[in-house]
Amino acid sequence: MWHEVQRVHASLRRRFGGRSPRRFHAYCIGAAKTGTTSAAACFEVNYRTQHEPEARKTNRLVIDYLEGKISESEVRDLLLARDRRFHLEMESSHPLCYLSGILVDLFPDAKFIATVREPLDWLRSRLNFHYKVDPPAWREYRTYFWISRQNGYPEEERILKEYGLCSLDVYLSQYADHYKRIEESVEDDRLLVVKTEDISTSVNDIGSFLQIDEDTLTTDYRNKSEYVISALDRLNPDYVINRIASHCEDLIRSYYPERISFYGLHDARMI
Repeated sequence: MWHEVQRVHASLRRRFGGRSPRRFHAYCIGAAKTGTTSAAACFEVNYRTQHEPEARKTNRLVIDYLEGKISESEVRDLLLARDRRFHLEMESSHPLCYLSGILVDLFPDAKFIATVREPLDWLRSRLNFHYKVDPPAWREYRTYFWISRQNGYPEEERILKEYGLCSLDVYLSQYADHYKRIEESVEDDRLLVVKTEDISTSVNDIGSFLQIDEDTLTTDYRNKSEYVISALDRLNPDYVINRIASHCEDLIRSYYPERISFYGLHDARMI
Protein backbone atom coordinates (compact mmCIF):
# COMPACT_ATOMS: atom_id res chain seq x y z
CA MET A 1 0.00 0.00 0.00
CA TRP A 2 2.75 2.46 0.94
CA HIS A 3 4.65 1.78 -2.28
CA GLU A 4 1.51 2.61 -4.28
CA VAL A 5 1.14 5.88 -2.33
CA GLN A 6 4.75 6.74 -3.11
CA ARG A 7 4.22 5.97 -6.81
CA VAL A 8 1.20 8.26 -6.98
CA HIS A 9 3.07 10.94 -5.05
CA ALA A 10 5.98 10.79 -7.51
CA SER A 11 3.55 11.18 -10.39
CA LEU A 12 1.97 14.23 -8.80
CA ARG A 13 5.42 15.70 -8.14
CA ARG A 14 6.21 15.49 -11.83
CA ARG A 15 2.90 17.18 -12.66
CA PHE A 16 3.66 20.03 -10.27
CA GLY A 17 7.04 20.76 -11.80
CA GLY A 18 9.11 18.80 -9.29
CA ARG A 19 7.44 20.23 -6.18
CA SER A 20 5.43 17.61 -4.33
CA PRO A 21 1.87 18.47 -3.31
CA ARG A 22 1.21 18.18 0.38
CA ARG A 23 -0.18 14.90 1.62
CA PHE A 24 -1.28 16.77 4.74
CA HIS A 25 -0.52 20.09 6.39
CA ALA A 26 0.24 20.20 10.12
CA TYR A 27 1.96 22.18 12.82
CA CYS A 28 3.26 21.00 16.17
CA ILE A 29 2.93 23.97 18.52
CA GLY A 30 3.48 22.49 21.97
CA ALA A 31 5.58 24.53 24.38
CA ALA A 32 9.36 24.31 24.42
CA LYS A 33 10.70 21.28 26.32
CA THR A 34 7.58 19.19 25.69
CA GLY A 35 8.94 16.94 22.96
CA THR A 36 8.54 19.07 19.84
CA THR A 37 11.86 17.72 18.53
CA SER A 38 10.65 14.15 19.00
CA ALA A 39 7.32 14.97 17.39
CA ALA A 40 9.11 16.29 14.30
CA ALA A 41 11.32 13.18 14.24
CA CYS A 42 8.22 11.02 13.82
CA PHE A 43 7.72 12.55 10.36
CA GLU A 44 11.18 13.31 9.03
CA VAL A 45 11.80 9.97 7.26
CA ASN A 46 8.80 10.09 4.93
CA TYR A 47 7.49 13.66 4.99
CA ARG A 48 8.75 17.18 4.44
CA THR A 49 9.44 18.17 8.00
CA GLN A 50 11.43 20.79 9.88
CA HIS A 51 11.90 21.58 13.53
CA GLU A 52 12.04 25.30 14.27
CA PRO A 53 13.21 26.49 10.83
CA GLU A 54 14.61 30.03 10.68
CA ALA A 55 14.25 30.32 14.45
CA ARG A 56 15.66 33.83 14.77
CA LYS A 57 13.49 35.20 11.96
CA THR A 58 10.36 33.42 13.22
CA ASN A 59 10.93 34.66 16.76
CA ARG A 60 11.28 38.22 15.51
CA LEU A 61 8.00 37.90 13.63
CA VAL A 62 6.21 36.61 16.73
CA ILE A 63 7.62 39.31 19.00
CA ASP A 64 6.90 42.11 16.52
CA TYR A 65 3.29 40.94 16.31
CA LEU A 66 2.84 40.65 20.07
CA GLU A 67 4.35 44.11 20.56
CA GLY A 68 2.04 45.61 17.93
CA LYS A 69 4.87 46.60 15.63
CA ILE A 70 3.30 44.85 12.64
CA SER A 71 -0.35 44.39 11.77
CA GLU A 72 -2.21 41.12 11.46
CA SER A 73 -2.47 41.74 7.73
CA GLU A 74 1.31 42.02 7.49
CA VAL A 75 1.73 38.86 9.54
CA ARG A 76 -0.62 37.00 7.20
CA ASP A 77 1.41 38.07 4.17
CA LEU A 78 4.66 37.04 5.84
CA LEU A 79 3.26 33.68 6.90
CA LEU A 80 1.99 33.01 3.37
CA ALA A 81 5.39 33.85 1.91
CA ARG A 82 7.07 31.71 4.56
CA ASP A 83 4.77 28.80 3.77
CA ARG A 84 5.45 29.07 0.04
CA ARG A 85 9.17 29.02 0.75
CA PHE A 86 9.14 26.01 3.09
CA HIS A 87 6.16 24.11 1.67
CA LEU A 88 6.30 21.73 4.63
CA GLU A 89 3.91 18.99 5.55
CA MET A 90 4.90 19.11 9.22
CA GLU A 91 6.47 22.08 10.96
CA SER A 92 7.26 21.73 14.64
CA SER A 93 7.83 25.21 16.06
CA HIS A 94 6.62 26.19 19.51
CA PRO A 95 6.72 29.99 18.89
CA LEU A 96 3.99 29.60 16.27
CA CYS A 97 1.57 29.05 19.15
CA TYR A 98 1.42 32.85 19.40
CA LEU A 99 0.27 33.03 15.79
CA SER A 100 -2.02 30.01 15.95
CA GLY A 101 -5.20 32.05 15.56
CA ILE A 102 -3.89 33.49 12.30
CA LEU A 103 -2.62 30.12 11.07
CA VAL A 104 -6.00 28.49 11.74
CA ASP A 105 -7.73 31.07 9.54
CA LEU A 106 -4.98 31.30 6.93
CA PHE A 107 -4.72 27.55 6.32
CA PRO A 108 -8.19 26.04 6.82
CA ASP A 109 -6.95 22.54 5.97
CA ALA A 110 -4.08 22.62 8.45
CA LYS A 111 -4.20 20.59 11.65
CA PHE A 112 -2.36 21.19 14.89
CA ILE A 113 -0.61 18.93 17.37
CA ALA A 114 0.11 20.24 20.85
CA THR A 115 2.62 18.30 22.88
CA VAL A 116 2.14 18.89 26.62
CA ARG A 117 4.24 17.88 29.60
CA GLU A 118 3.39 17.34 33.25
CA PRO A 119 4.07 20.78 34.80
CA LEU A 120 6.60 19.71 37.45
CA ASP A 121 8.55 17.67 34.88
CA TRP A 122 8.38 20.57 32.45
CA LEU A 123 9.60 23.06 35.04
CA ARG A 124 12.59 20.90 35.91
CA SER A 125 13.50 20.58 32.23
CA ARG A 126 12.96 24.30 31.58
CA LEU A 127 15.25 25.35 34.42
CA ASN A 128 17.86 22.82 33.38
CA PHE A 129 17.91 24.00 29.78
CA HIS A 130 17.82 27.70 30.67
CA TYR A 131 20.81 27.24 32.98
CA LYS A 132 23.11 25.22 30.73
CA VAL A 133 22.19 26.24 27.17
CA ASP A 134 22.14 29.70 25.60
CA PRO A 135 21.51 29.34 21.85
CA PRO A 136 22.20 32.66 20.09
CA ALA A 137 19.15 32.27 17.86
CA TRP A 138 16.91 32.11 20.94
CA ARG A 139 18.34 34.93 23.07
CA GLU A 140 15.80 37.49 21.90
CA TYR A 141 12.94 35.04 22.50
CA ARG A 142 14.26 34.11 25.95
CA THR A 143 14.66 37.77 26.88
CA TYR A 144 11.17 38.71 25.71
CA PHE A 145 9.22 35.86 27.32
CA TRP A 146 11.21 35.37 30.52
CA ILE A 147 14.11 37.65 31.39
CA SER A 148 12.33 40.94 30.63
CA ARG A 149 9.41 39.85 32.83
CA GLN A 150 11.59 39.13 35.83
CA ASN A 151 10.83 41.53 38.67
CA GLY A 152 12.42 40.38 41.89
CA TYR A 153 12.42 37.04 43.69
CA PRO A 154 10.41 35.79 46.66
CA GLU A 155 12.63 34.84 49.59
CA GLU A 156 11.78 31.17 48.94
CA GLU A 157 13.37 31.42 45.48
CA ARG A 158 16.65 33.19 46.21
CA ILE A 159 18.57 30.14 44.95
CA LEU A 160 17.11 30.70 41.47
CA LYS A 161 18.69 34.15 41.39
CA GLU A 162 22.03 32.61 42.34
CA TYR A 163 21.69 30.24 39.38
CA GLY A 164 20.87 33.13 37.05
CA LEU A 165 17.36 31.80 36.47
CA CYS A 166 14.02 33.58 36.47
CA SER A 167 11.38 33.16 39.14
CA LEU A 168 8.88 30.31 39.09
CA ASP A 169 6.05 32.72 38.36
CA VAL A 170 7.80 33.91 35.19
CA TYR A 171 8.26 30.40 33.82
CA LEU A 172 4.92 28.98 34.92
CA SER A 173 2.80 31.90 33.76
CA GLN A 174 4.30 31.59 30.28
CA TYR A 175 3.73 27.83 30.24
CA ALA A 176 0.08 28.11 31.24
CA ASP A 177 -0.52 30.97 28.79
CA HIS A 178 0.89 28.89 25.94
CA TYR A 179 -1.87 26.29 26.23
CA LYS A 180 -4.58 28.81 26.96
CA ARG A 181 -3.78 30.46 23.63
CA ILE A 182 -3.94 27.13 21.80
CA GLU A 183 -7.27 26.20 23.37
CA GLU A 184 -8.74 29.58 22.48
CA SER A 185 -7.43 29.59 18.90
CA VAL A 186 -7.70 26.04 17.58
CA GLU A 187 -11.00 24.19 17.20
CA ASP A 188 -11.21 20.80 18.87
CA ASP A 189 -11.57 18.92 15.57
CA ARG A 190 -8.31 20.42 14.29
CA LEU A 191 -6.29 19.84 17.46
CA LEU A 192 -4.61 16.72 18.83
CA VAL A 193 -2.99 16.94 22.25
CA VAL A 194 -0.19 14.44 22.85
CA LYS A 195 1.52 14.06 26.20
CA THR A 196 5.31 14.14 26.08
CA GLU A 197 5.58 10.71 27.67
CA ASP A 198 3.17 9.27 25.07
CA ILE A 199 4.79 10.54 21.87
CA SER A 200 6.42 7.21 21.00
CA THR A 201 3.17 5.31 21.54
CA SER A 202 0.85 7.77 19.83
CA VAL A 203 1.68 7.12 16.16
CA ASN A 204 -1.71 5.43 15.69
CA ASP A 205 -3.55 8.48 17.01
CA ILE A 206 -1.35 10.86 15.03
CA GLY A 207 -1.79 8.85 11.83
CA SER A 208 -5.57 8.76 12.25
CA PHE A 209 -5.69 12.47 13.04
CA LEU A 210 -3.74 13.40 9.91
CA GLN A 211 -5.25 10.62 7.80
CA ILE A 212 -1.91 9.06 6.94
CA ASP A 213 -0.58 5.53 7.32
CA GLU A 214 0.81 5.06 10.83
CA ASP A 215 3.55 2.84 9.35
CA THR A 216 5.03 5.93 7.69
CA LEU A 217 5.73 7.45 11.11
CA THR A 218 8.73 6.56 13.24
CA THR A 219 9.37 6.71 16.97
CA ASP A 220 12.63 8.25 18.06
CA TYR A 221 12.73 10.29 21.25
CA ARG A 222 15.07 13.25 20.74
CA ASN A 223 16.71 16.08 22.66
CA LYS A 224 16.57 14.39 26.07
CA SER A 225 19.03 15.91 28.51
CA GLU A 226 20.69 13.80 31.16
CA TYR A 227 22.23 16.80 32.91
CA VAL A 228 20.05 18.14 35.71
CA ILE A 229 20.89 21.06 37.97
CA SER A 230 19.78 20.99 41.60
CA ALA A 231 18.07 24.41 41.76
CA LEU A 232 14.53 23.06 41.93
CA ASP A 233 15.46 20.41 44.48
CA ARG A 234 16.83 23.12 46.75
CA LEU A 235 13.43 24.82 46.96
CA ASN A 236 10.74 23.80 49.43
CA PRO A 237 8.73 21.14 47.51
CA ASP A 238 5.42 22.26 49.00
CA TYR A 239 6.14 25.80 47.86
CA VAL A 240 6.95 24.60 44.32
CA ILE A 241 3.77 22.54 44.14
CA ASN A 242 1.74 25.52 45.32
CA ARG A 243 3.19 27.80 42.64
CA ILE A 244 2.54 25.22 39.92
CA ALA A 245 -1.05 24.71 41.08
CA SER A 246 -1.59 28.48 41.17
CA HIS A 247 -0.58 28.93 37.53
CA CYS A 248 -1.38 25.60 35.90
CA GLU A 249 -4.64 24.46 37.48
CA ASP A 250 -6.56 24.50 34.20
CA LEU A 251 -3.77 22.64 32.41
CA ILE A 252 -3.60 20.03 35.17
CA ARG A 253 -7.36 19.50 35.15
CA SER A 254 -7.46 19.20 31.36
CA TYR A 255 -4.47 16.96 30.72
CA TYR A 256 -3.28 15.50 34.03
CA PRO A 257 -6.40 14.96 36.14
CA GLU A 258 -4.66 12.09 37.93
CA ARG A 259 -2.35 14.73 39.44
CA ILE A 260 -5.13 16.88 40.89
CA SER A 261 -4.67 15.57 44.43
CA PHE A 262 -0.87 15.75 44.16
CA TYR A 263 -1.16 19.49 43.57
CA GLY A 264 -3.65 19.93 46.40
CA LEU A 265 -6.49 20.91 44.09
CA HIS A 266 -10.10 20.09 44.82
CA ASP A 267 -11.58 17.32 42.72
CA ALA A 268 -14.40 19.03 40.81
CA ARG A 269 -16.40 15.80 40.88
CA MET A 270 -16.65 16.04 44.67
CA ILE A 271 -17.89 19.62 44.82
